[in-house]
Amino acid sequence: ASRHPGEHILAKEQCADGCLGSRNCTQCRCRACPACMCYDPLGRLLQRDECGSSYKWRADVLLSASSAAGCRAACNRFAGRPNVGRPSVFAATCNTWTFGAADGTCIGHVDSPLFVSGWEPHGITHGVATCAAPSPPTEAPLLPAASSIALLSTVGSFACTDAVVRRMARAHGQCLRAGHFHSVVHISRAEGDKPNDEDVAASEALSAAVGPAAVSRIGLRELQAAFPHLLARMRGIKWSDKRRPFWLANGCDLPALAWFALHAQALPPATQHVWILQHDVGWTGQLPAILAAAGSTPQLAGADLVCDGPGYPGEGWVHFQERNHLDGSEVRTCLLPVMRLSRRLFHLLVVGLGEGNVSYCEMRAASACAAADWCRSAGLSATERWRGVNSLLGPFSHFTNFDERHLLPRDPGRPLGGTRNRSTGTHATAHAEREFPADCDGQRGGSVGRLYHQVRNVWA
Repeated sequence: ASRHPGEHILAKEQCADGCLGSRNCTQCRCRACPACMCYDPLGRLLQRDECGSSYKWRADVLLSASSAAGCRAACNRFAGRPNVGRPSVFAATCNTWTFGAADGTCIGHVDSPLFVSGWEPHGITHGVATCAAPSPPTEAPLLPAASSIALLSTVGSFACTDAVVRRMARAHGQCLRAGHFHSVVHISRAEGDKPNDEDVAASEALSAAVGPAAVSRIGLRELQAAFPHLLARMRGIKWSDKRRPFWLANGCDLPALAWFALHAQALPPATQHVWILQHDVGWTGQLPAILAAAGSTPQLAGADLVCDGPGYPGEGWVHFQERNHLDGSEVRTCLLPVMRLSRRLFHLLVVGLGEGNVSYCEMRAASACAAADWCRSAGLSATERWRGVNSLLGPFSHFTNFDERHLLPRDPGRPLGGTRNRSTGTHATAHAEREFPADCDGQRGGSVGRLYHQVRNVWA
């Protein structure tokens, strides 16, 4: 096989088995096999003219390791400049890695938003970083972490598989053991006031996992109680997302905002910021430690809004016109799988909804923050990490299909029975979960785990 820095290019005969058995052929010279397509080591489909190119859009680093486990540890520790690919990336961390057993090549993929498994030829192992990289020496010192964390986990009845329920229980247990606040926002998409069968099953499962007091239902009834005139206002907008219920499809942030309007008194009095994680966000290690580490960085410590990639979307954005109270120049957006709101920004958004301000969910908080002179936003996107922020995010994007088994090693000696999708009734085998060690592969310096999105709800 020919080998180039940062690439694995295998001869046709060496990947013939992959060509015969799968359409997910991953190496360019397998292009000779008509049944397969060409993917790079991150699982991305390449065009024909890109096969064997230097992939200028990639940023990789050649690391030293003698095993796949060592490659993962090297990826965990890396924080610096990549030496393969994009020269413009000047400070970054390693999110995924590829190890070749034949010659011991370890390649770290820098600030990758994507992880796809199953493409690896024989002898090649591809995995994810499990720990946040140590802070670079040149980075400003970390500030004292907030004394307490408040976390809302949002989960819809439609997404309430056994794996998601276990994820909620894991978040709840970790928060309570560390003395932090955690509540599950149970989202109902029922068209009427009464919960449907889907809601009943999900409510029973969530209540059993975290306790009834930690679960709050947010559906049509609660939304109208929090914002009596909102639905009428929303019906005046031509929404591009036609899924039902329309208020949830285009108001993905509304369950958390309605929760705050109805239940803010449940927060500890000293709470100044609230983290909101959607149900398909996974993590390694201790979730409160990750969020505390993020909150203690100079970039995020005092921010009223923390989300993924806040900024101006441009008029070509599909949801740009979906608003009734913003001038085009005032529109800002960010992605919301992980978000942190200050109490005062929460209050501003609730008041705005009460006054009839309507916009697409990814527009609401970012635009409101940009318009308030007291509000500061900070991003969790790769752009900020390249500026030297200690990365707390693993592969993190709306299009990643991430198998949570890569985050939670399983103990084969303690079977759990199975994973059931409550909507379809289908089952898959599963095993007891075991977290990564608290020291994150033995790193020193207080390294913590990472967040990952989008994790699969049902294990195959």
